[in-house]
Amino acid sequence: MEIPRLNVKVSADDLMATNKEWQKKYTTNIKDFGTDNIVVIYVEDERLFTKDRLTILQTLNKQLSVLPCFERIESLFTVSNISYKNNSVNVTPFLQTIPNDEAEIQKCKKEAIENPLLARSLVSANGNATAFTLYLKPKQQLAEDIRKRIEVLDTKIASAEAQMSSLKSSSAVAEGTTGWVSPTVTSLDDLKTERLSLLPFLREVNQTEAIYQTIETLLSPIRKDFTTVFQTGNPAVELEIKKYVYHDLRLLLSIALIVIILFLLYAVRSIHGIVIAIMNSLIAVVWTLGAMTILGLPLNMLNVVAIILVLIIGSTQDVQFLVIYKEILRRGWRGVGAITDVGHTIGLTLGIATITTLLGFMVACIFDITILKIFAYTAGIAIVMRFICTTVLLPAYLGIFDNSFTPQEKRANKNSWVENVTKLYLHLLMTKCIPKPNWFLVAFALALIPAFYYARTIIVNNNFLGLLNSASTAEKQLDTLSQQLSGINIIHLTIEGNPNDFKQARKIQTIENIVQYLRKNQQIDSVIAVSDYMALTNKAMNENDPACFYVPRKDEQIAQYINFFPPNTFSPYLTENYARTNIIIRCHFNDSRTFNHLLATIKHDLDTGMFGPIHYTLTGENVLIAQSANQLSSRYAYSIIFMGFAIFSIFSTLFISFKTASATVISNLWSIGMLLGIMGLFAIPLNTATCMVASITIGIGIVNTLQQMVRYNKEFKHLKSEILAIEKMLKIQFFERVIINLVIAGGFALLAFSNFKPIAQFGLLGATVVILALIADSLLMPILLSKTRLTTLSDLVKLNIRKTLISNSPVFKGMNPFQAKKLILASNVEEYRAGTTIVHAGDDGDQMYVILEGDLEVSVAYNEKRILLSYLSTGEVFGELALISKSKRTADVVAKTDTKLLVYNWESLVRLRRFAPFLSSQLLLNLASILGMRLVDAQRKLDNSPRLISGHNANTRKTL
Repeated sequence: MEIPRLNVKVSADDLMATNKEWQKKYTTNIKDFGTDNIVVIYVEDERLFTKDRLTILQTLNKQLSVLPCFERIESLFTVSNISYKNNSVNVTPFLQTIPNDEAEIQKCKKEAIENPLLARSLVSANGNATAFTLYLKPKQQLAEDIRKRIEVLDTKIASAEAQMSSLKSSSAVAEGTTGWVSPTVTSLDDLKTERLSLLPFLREVNQTEAIYQTIETLLSPIRKDFTTVFQTGNPAVELEIKKYVYHDLRLLLSIALIVIILFLLYAVRSIHGIVIAIMNSLIAVVWTLGAMTILGLPLNMLNVVAIILVLIIGSTQDVQFLVIYKEILRRGWRGVGAITDVGHTIGLTLGIATITTLLGFMVACIFDITILKIFAYTAGIAIVMRFICTTVLLPAYLGIFDNSFTPQEKRANKNSWVENVTKLYLHLLMTKCIPKPNWFLVAFALALIPAFYYARTIIVNNNFLGLLNSASTAEKQLDTLSQQLSGINIIHLTIEGNPNDFKQARKIQTIENIVQYLRKNQQIDSVIAVSDYMALTNKAMNENDPACFYVPRKDEQIAQYINFFPPNTFSPYLTENYARTNIIIRCHFNDSRTFNHLLATIKHDLDTGMFGPIHYTLTGENVLIAQSANQLSSRYAYSIIFMGFAIFSIFSTLFISFKTASATVISNLWSIGMLLGIMGLFAIPLNTATCMVASITIGIGIVNTLQQMVRYNKEFKHLKSEILAIEKMLKIQFFERVIINLVIAGGFALLAFSNFKPIAQFGLLGATVVILALIADSLLMPILLSKTRLTTLSDLVKLNIRKTLISNSPVFKGMNPFQAKKLILASNVEEYRAGTTIVHAGDDGDQMYVILEGDLEVSVAYNEKRILLSYLSTGEVFGELALISKSKRTADVVAKTDTKLLVYNWESLVRLRRFAPFLSSQLLLNLASILGMRLVDAQRKLDNSPRLISGHNANTRKTL
């Protein structure tokens, strides 16, 4: 499944942090000493050092030397053999001429094994394996060199065609040739073939494959002559990754579609529903890949993750839409009205779900690593495309095929086991958890203690060569190479100085000391520096005396030795002005943590001054990648903090409560805390994939919390009880939420089938966190909700109260309109029809009333007559003394118009103090003021009118 024009690319550069300071040092090092991007050709055979096999390798070396893609080649046929021969110092390549005598060949083998320029880097300790180390040109430089070569070839071709205009071409150039033809050929056909073979190198996106295939063309004929022959390095790894990216896309997309179909069969039970959901998924994929092509975003193993997860998440949204739609059809709605009703029902949660999911994926931009930014952009595109499909295409489809959908019938015997499970869960929750909330809150908190303990042991890994699993060909080849020779992790230890410093003997001796120190480190495979050349030359000058293998002590000798060698010999180790020298360190690591530990050890020892005051830098492609790993842990913490803050902001805005927002954050971050413990316990590293688990799962999981809270708020308005509202909410949503979470967890879990270790780890961790989030939403969140009264922004906006109510009512004194509305929504509101008696004289009372809307009449029965005491209107209060003293009512209060009252008893005030402490304190202060005014007024009236009618007085009516 190769999408036309869609570039598939995963290179080591993508794993580097875009740190300008690091990049500057690295670029300077490449400019001064050449590239560290290498291809290693590994050759092994027990009879390696024989005339015929060395001759084959010598031919291979010549073929490799004319390829345009390498800066230099290190092999037995190019590295200098510094020795004393025929009364002179010989610095020619080690096997420039292959001896005919078997004894001489074995002598060469022994010398190669003992030579520090060759040992472990180019020849194994037993002499059965050798390597060609090919240093790749930077891609831009290679493209420029190819363009120049093509211009030369075009000139030669034009000249040859002019000379042979009367002759036919001897043979047609085979279209699609990928092999490299030596520039020494002169025939017109060969010139054209060479030109054709250069074309793949012109575009950077094709260079990797062109390099790999060209080398493979040269290696194929010689594989029969040796036990083992292979090439490894970045091109081989990149191509294997590319192959597995396509494999992952095909496999995971197929499994995801199967999961979606099974989910739809269970949840929707409609052919049309399945068709539209699958169609939405496929359209979203095609649109996403098309947008990536237009924007130039390459496909990589992380992008596949984004596409698969967005498909799964989008399918759950489609299902929710369709289920609600069919439920509305059952109630008799049809057409646009039904679709509009669906929008009103799930519009808020769908919008918030899209925003939080988008935030979860886009948080990857916090990580200053190219591949994660590409992932974030791709995920953002996929989420937007899937949202469009759900909100535009799905309603359009329903509008066209409205008559094809049958109403959702209630089935009496439907899923009895589901009902039993739900009842059991609710029984345990309502009888064990909520009545003893503190015990369970402590239990959740205690579970985090071991999690935080193991979280301390989390390792950080950002290794390009460790992306593939251990069964991959590239991984096996790298292990073979490192066991016999040197790994391909290169460190450039560059020592800074002044011009001509490193022509001085004492400076080179310092380099020699550093090299000897590095070679003692068991983690380092090989070390080569200019001091090795000087020591070997000094040994040769003393007739190969092993005791003279050291750097000479005089500057004149150093200058003399340097002149023995061709001009470019020291280009990888010395700058032209001798102001900087480079020590090349090679090793093999599968994880950046160990690599960073080695770098830290080297840095620590150099900083101690054991080699004197030196100014140095440690750089290289692998160094930059490993250093980028150091950012993962800090940026990972930032991503969690960012998502926590984003969720807090969203929920504190939606529900007008910091307490509610805090409960939401606590519930969702609990699963992340447990995730950290799992990563530490099972030694799962923090890498470019697993670093996104927290933010993505928070973004996805918060939707469940939102749905719970919206439903809880709706039920509370009807039931007026937190406990009953929670029970009703869970009875409706519990099982559906379990199914949706299991589907999303399954979407994560299917990533375990990926060929990439980080992706498989990401999938398993993601599935685990989704399950943990389900536990938190099912147990922890209900407990927190039982202590929370919700007030939504929507309710606040919709609440229409008169300005006179706030300005004139003593209950709302000191409150602004926003606070007054919030107090009303956080309290119990009761509505009465006109003519309803709200308070009966003689009844026991413990409630106080605030009139929000309507007019009331206060009266008493006296001598079989009804005496009107007063009228009450908006903003006035009655029954406040009954609230305090629980006294009997002294008059009847009847609603003259439809009336809406704010009702308080002592228990509701206690709850209000818990839910809204500031508003509660202000309300109590106002009530105290009202009571004080009533008592003062009553006392004044008593003093002025000692006789009261049957103990009643209109001015004391508000003691009702």
